[in-house]
This record gives sequence, C-alpha cells and structure tokens, in this order.
Amino acid sequence: MKWLWPGPIEGGITQSMIGMFLQDPYCFVLYYGLGLEEPTPVSQEILWGNIIHKGLEDLIEIPITHKDFTEFEWEIILKSMKEESLKEIHTAPTSYYSCAEMIKLYNDKYKTQYDHIETEKEFQIPHATKNFEVTLMGKMDGIADPNNSFYESINTTLQSTDFSRTLIEHKSKGYFEFDQFRREIKHDMQVNIYCHASQARHVIYDVFIVPETQWSAPTRTSYEKDAAYIKKLYHGPSYKTYPVSKNLPFWVYQFEFDISSDWIREQFKSTINPIIDQICMLYNYTSSDSFDPHNPECYNHLFYKKPIRVFDPAVTSKYKSRYWSFLIGELDITQLRQTSKLFKELKIGK
Repeated sequence: MKWLWPGPIEGGITQSMIGMFLQDPYCFVLYYGLGLEEPTPVSQEILWGNIIHKGLEDLIEIPITHKDFTEFEWEIILKSMKEESLKEIHTAPTSYYSCAEMIKLYNDKYKTQYDHIETEKEFQIPHATKNFEVTLMGKMDGIADPNNSFYESINTTLQSTDFSRTLIEHKSKGYFEFDQFRREIKHDMQVNIYCHASQARHVIYDVFIVPETQWSAPTRTSYEKDAAYIKKLYHGPSYKTYPVSKNLPFWVYQFEFDISSDWIREQFKSTINPIIDQICMLYNYTSSDSFDPHNPECYNHLFYKKPIRVFDPAVTSKYKSRYWSFLIGELDITQLRQTSKLFKELKIGK
C-alpha cells in the first residue's frame, strides 16, 4: 500500500497523530494512509475554542495587560475573532458574542513576567527513539521567554539560569472536572512533547468552559437576540453558576506548574517513544505492496480494528470514537470523504 503520509521522518509525527493511533490502528491507516475521514460535524466547543484562540493570539502578543488596552486594540482583537467565527458555517451564532465577553475576563497578568511571547509557534525537530529516527511536529499556542529582571526584583538571590521558557496552551470544553484534570495534566501527551521541543519547563494552561452549551444555562426566551442572551449569561441576574462575570472560577481555569527535564525524559522513555516505535512499525508493515487494508488476512498485532467498547463502570460519559459509524458498518468506504490536508492545524508538514 502506498501511503499519503510521507512517513515518520519526512512526514513528521504530531501529538494528534499519536492520539488517533492510540484510538485505532485501522482508522489511523484510513486517515494518514488513504486520506479518508468520516464526515462528522465539528463540536461547538471546538468551534468556540477556535474563536477565542484567535483572540488570545492577538491579546497575548500585546506586551501590556488588557486592562490598559486602547479601544483601537480591542477593536483589532474583536475583528479577528469575528472573522474566525465566519469561517465555519456550523459555528453557533452566539459563539462570537460569548468569546468576546469571555476574553475580556481572561487573566493575562503573567505577561509582565516575560520579555517576549510568540504565539502560534510551529516546530519541526528531529527525534530518535531506541529504534527509529523521526520528526516531531506541532504548534504551540504560546511560548514565552523569561524577563529575568522581573524575577530578580522579587528575589535577588536567584540567578538567570533559574528561569526557563514557558509554554502557554488554551483549551475549551463543554464539561470539566477540576480535580481530575489537575491530577492528569503533567501526564498530558501534548504538554510533554511541546515542552521537550521548546525546552519550556514552566506551563500556563488555560481551560475555558463554554457557558451557552451547558444544560444548566438560563432559559433563552423566544424574543432574545444572540447578543442579548449572551449578555445575560455573562452579566445578568444570579442563577446557579451564572452570571459568568461574577462566578469566574467555574468558567475559566488557569493552571501554572513546573515540569522537570527528568520528568519529560521519563515520559518519553516509558510511554511516548514506545508509541512512536509502534507507529513506525505499523508504517513499515503496511507499506508493503502485498498489504491490503480491506483484507482481514492482513490484520495482526500491528493492524486491527477497535470498534468494541470496553465498559468501565467507573466512567459513564458518552462513548463515540472517531470513525464509529464506519467501524460498526453504518457507513461504507464510499461514504468517507477525502481529507484536504493531513495536519490541518499546521502550515508545516505535508
């Protein structure tokens, strides 16, 4: 089989690629090998996240905190967010108004600690496991260089070597468990790969909860326009965890933590490198002329389907993996669509 993906060195490996491989080797080959994807709608949380990502990209690069922004600076930020909201026809009409309110509540005080913050920073670096040489790729929401004079003003005993780069990441979700997330975050695949690639050893990780998608949101009346309804959610009367502006700890979480070089090395040694090895072995196996992804005789410990749900009684959230409809036979191969680009989030890569 001839792959659309040029392979682990020329084509590169991203954390989202690793995530799809862990879900299902068969679907991994469908997407990266044949360029086929299931035509499913993008969640509103992701589309909402795209809008606020765009706003934060502009906001973070301005060196002063947003409480000191001019009207002109806010106008530029909101305009770029509006343009982002119009890119997808499936974006809910309330999303722009919600993101415009949320970004004004964002805590950007950390900006004073850094000489420079670069947003949407892409990387492409060589990496070697025990068995394979590959290229790691990705795009960081923000990478910050420390302002040593700021830290030295706090503690004059510190030396410049004590300061490291900071990785900044943003995520939007419809549902969030604070305590569980705090336990999991240092094990996050993306965090470890991005810190390894950037040499960042401090992380600022933002999580936004989308207010208008919650089942507990105040009822919207038939005469309320989009902007008016969002204004009520953010600044209206008290109702459960609303309004957002007066209950911000329920809606925006900003985690700051350090991550050591020893920790990152251990994550690569024990988890990430072995997964990369499996991807490389799968690529080599399926690249032979005799391999046919539609022939069950070609299935083995490297290449197999995972449509079966493994029930965990401790987890009751909705289960639906990517390609689920195809895996269980509700769609056939002709109903999958050709993907326009394998790494949609990156300008680099093929």
